[in-house]
Order: sequence, then structure tokens, then C-alpha cells
Amino acid sequence: MIRQLVRVVEKKVWPVGVESIPVAEALARIPAKSLRAERYAPAFDISALDGFACKGTGGRFAVRGVLEPGERSAIRLRAGEALFVPTGAAIPPRTRFAPREYVSEEEDLIRVHWTGERKKVWQKGYWIRKGERVATRGEPITPRTMELLALAGHEEVEVFLKPAVAILSTGSELKKGVVPNSNRYLFMGLITRDGGEVMSALTASDDEEEILASLERLSSAHLIIATGGTAKGRKDMTLRAFEKAGARTILHDLPIMPGKTMTFGMKGRTPFFVLPGNPRALRALYEAFVRPCLMKLAGKQGTWRVGRALVSVPLHENPQMIQLIPAACSQGEPLRVERIQVDEPDCLLLVESGTQEIKSGQEVDVLWVNEKFP
Repeated sequence: MIRQLVRVVEKKVWPVGVESIPVAEALARIPAKSLRAERYAPAFDISALDGFACKGTGGRFAVRGVLEPGERSAIRLRAGEALFVPTGAAIPPRTRFAPREYVSEEEDLIRVHWTGERKKVWQKGYWIRKGERVATRGEPITPRTMELLALAGHEEVEVFLKPAVAILSTGSELKKGVVPNSNRYLFMGLITRDGGEVMSALTASDDEEEILASLERLSSAHLIIATGGTAKGRKDMTLRAFEKAGARTILHDLPIMPGKTMTFGMKGRTPFFVLPGNPRALRALYEAFVRPCLMKLAGKQGTWRVGRALVSVPLHENPQMIQLIPAACSQGEPLRVERIQVDEPDCLLLVESGTQEIKSGQEVDVLWVNEKFP
């Protein structure tokens, strides 16, 4: 049931666009397409350290020349001859390689004090092979991805644009400073964590015209998140202001705790959420609904991670409602829910309607929100 509701949200949104950026600035960005290497690196067998390529047997060789890094030899060695091969130069075929530390140099002659046959060499394609995938569409770029892109010869990479997110906090108590607007800062952290950019954070009093004016200022946002004014009291006018601004409600009055008063809809082509102001309810609804929406706008794949975990304490729930319960878990086998109703959750317990009791030791469905799990 919960996953079906999230799919309703996801079907309404698409990545907001693409841009090309230098690979050096690409950490944690989302590739807009998968990329494969178009070349081998190295392009041919090269030396992994300084040494001499020696032709023939024995331990005394005449030095015919010096190679440069990245250079192949044009000199055809005869038995008893050698070339100095620096790190990164091609080792001539059918030669013995002697690391420099095992060689005594005497003008144009060398004496080799090493009889090993194993070459100190990076073979063609050792770092990356032609056709190897170096970036995957929808998967965040890691330091290793950056390395692979550079080895494959990419100086720039096409990534999805970061969605511009607008935060609108409503409530006269917030506007007057009577109550600190901590939710704004919680959202700033969550949005940044999930690949968005906070373009604006406004606060409006419990005044319909002021809320309408604020919405006009947020017209360029890719996503609007509003908090407060979600109930049906005289001062709860946030949703009425959205409707007056031409917004269309898609999800409302859901059988979910917390969040029965949450609303999702579209203002033109811009998705919006109106969430209750309670921080714990807000966090649970953000992780379950807003985060998948934001990540799809950002082009990220695989954001809905559901698993199973054992609960350590019995739970008695409202069987008429779907429960979203923020919880902390212990790592190990099996994964175990240790505490519930926490402010910094590892997961949300997904308790479907019709469930009256969950016994200690029973397995439950969980939505993972901490990247360390599962």
C-alpha cells in the first residue's frame, strides 16, 4: 500500500535537466548516461618502475639507449644489449627486465645481480579495458568513478541538474520568532544530503494572501515543500492558498500515521508537498515520500530500499491506519530494531493497516534511510 502511494508521486516527476561538468567537480553527481571506456589504459605493456630491458642470458650488458615514459623502442636489441626503461615506458618484447636496484652501472655497461624472470610491468588494459563501464546512469559518482573517467579519457561528464527546492514555512508563531523555525534547517540538511539545492527558504504568517505572494516568488522551483497549516482549523490555510494559486491536489487525507494531513500535488509542472509542522512526523514523511520524489528529480535510481528486520520490543498499533515508525537499528545478523520513535532514524517501520500487534522477535518490513544499512 505505501509503495503504491509513493509510485503515484514518482509517476508525476522526471529529472529536471542535464549539464556537462569537469570530472574534477563530479563527486556525488548523478550521470545522465552510462559511459564505457573507448581505449585501453595503459595502451600497451609498460614498466611499473625504473629498470633495464636486457636481451639474452648472462649478467653483463651494453646499454644501447634510454626510453622516455610512454615511448616504445625503435631499437632492435641484440644479445648482450640493454635499454634503460623508466617507469611508464614500454618494455621491449622478448627481453628480461631488471629493476634498477639490482643493477650496477659502469659507464655504458651494466651488471645485473637479479635472476628473477617476473616482469615488473603494467600490462595493456591493466588499469582499464576498452569497453569497460566507467559510469552508470543514475548511480552517484564516487572517487573511483572519477578515476575511471580520467583513465578512459573523459575530461567532462554529463550529469543531471540538481533540483532547485523551495521551502515555505507557514505560521505566525514562526514569522514572529516566538517559535524557532528549526524545520527549515532540518530540510536544508536533508535536501542537500539527497542531491538537491535549496533555492529559497521563506516564512509566511497565517495569512492566505501572504502565502499566495510567497508561492509567486517560488515559481521557478523544481519542487516546493511547505510545512504548517495542514489541519482544518480556522488558521490552517496553506492548502487553500495552494488551490487558489492553481495547484492540483493528487494525494490527501491518506490513512497514514503520522501524516494523515499530508498533501501532494502539482502546481503547474512543479510538484509540491504540504507537510505537518511536527518535526518527527515531518521527518518520517520526508523519508517515505519527499525523498523518492527529490531523488527522481535528481536522476538517481534505486532510492526505495525495503528490507526486513526483527523488532526487540512489542508494538501495539492502530489497525485502521498505515504506520510509519522511525527506528534505530543494530548492525549484524539478523538486523534488529533496537529503538523506535527516534529523531535520527536508520529506517522506517512499515506497518500496514490491519496490524494490531507486533510481538518481540517478529520480523517487519522496513524502509532503509541510512546508507549504512542493510
